[in-house]
Amino acid sequence: MANLCVSVCSDLSMNNLTQMSSGVLFNLHFLEELRLAGNDLSFIPRGAFAGLHSLKVLMLQNNQLESVPAEAFNNLHNLQSLRLDANRISGVPPGCFSGLRSLRHLWLDDNSLKEVPVEALRDLPTLQAMTLALNHISHVPDHAFSKLGRLVVLYVLKNTH
Repeated sequence: MANLCVSVCSDLSMNNLTQMSSGVLFNLHFLEELRLAGNDLSFIPRGAFAGLHSLKVLMLQNNQLESVPAEAFNNLHNLQSLRLDANRISGVPPGCFSGLRSLRHLWLDDNSLKEVPVEALRDLPTLQAMTLALNHISHVPDHAFSKLGRLVVLYVLKNTH
């Protein structure tokens, strides 16, 4: 009965947060939406989202992230929407999205990407919409999105050198 009082949405946006500790959210098993937008987070540690098995929406836009955290999202099997836009992300390592088997929407716009993260995107067979706009991508490799069989919306506009 105690779990019935746990909120399904937690909005920690615009709180000047500068860091997250691993496991700090571990007991929020019923959390479906987590908003961490508009803070000053520059790094997401491994295990930061451990235990959030019901999470469907994760908003990390408008922070200071410089890379997509390599194993931070591994256990978010129910995540459907991931916002990483308006950060300083310059690299998306292969495998960083592995385990996101339900992800449908991915925002990577307004970052510092110089190339399409082809290897990382291969782990997202359910992805339906993605934006890579407002980055520094000058070339899109042939077959860059060939593993994304369900992708119907793709924005790559306004990329500059």
